[in-house]
Amino acid sequence: RPSWSYRIFKTSIASPLLADRGKTENTEHKIAISLRAMELQSFLSWLLGLSVVFLSSVPGVLALPGSFSEAHGPDWSKIHSRFASRSQKNSTQDKYLIGTGKADITGPAADIILTGYANLEQVGGGIRQRLFSRAFIIGDVKNPEDRIVYVVLDNLVGDTAIRFGVLDALKGMGSPYSVYGQNNVALAAAHSHSAPGGWNNYLVPQIPCLGFTKESYQPIVDGAVLSIKR
Repeated sequence: RPSWSYRIFKTSIASPLLADRGKTENTEHKIAISLRAMELQSFLSWLLGLSVVFLSSVPGVLALPGSFSEAHGPDWSKIHSRFASRSQKNSTQDKYLIGTGKADITGPAADIILTGYANLEQVGGGIRQRLFSRAFIIGDVKNPEDRIVYVVLDNLVGDTAIRFGVLDALKGMGSPYSVYGQNNVALAAAHSHSAPGGWNNYLVPQIPCLGFTKESYQPIVDGAVLSIKR
């Protein structure tokens, strides 16, 4: 049996304003499908709400602290006190070695396609603002060799080509830099679409930049390494 809303639609559709009966039947069919979809959505929403209510009443499943007896769950007071004592301990004893460095990675600024928009007409015509690499080093006070370095580049992405180049350069700088490797060097980027292209390790980003460009790649690697060194 059609609902009242369906009957209203049906009455309006069957009016003399619609001369083409084929279009009328087609529109009527679409409306009926839409109404059935709305009814199904309403039923699923009701079923989801019922499921949440049911699961919330089961100890340990979607239940908030205090919604069931302590006999069926953790002792939240002990957990809170444990985190509070740990926080107080960290505020007085946890210290880190921090290092920061910055270096230029601008590279070629004219007659080179910029990266990011895949637009062959986006060709560099000069320098408006220089690009940099910023390195942040965090180390353990008691064991300085236990450290990580996080490098942020003013370009599109922290590509693997740049990462491999940085790791190779650090490896060739001798024992003071042997602490850096695959597990503690991270490269990220500011995601600039106005930096020179042609340094990516993958084919798809290379296509709009007309291939790999050593003149664009090397300044990024050298600048990233210099920022770590500084």
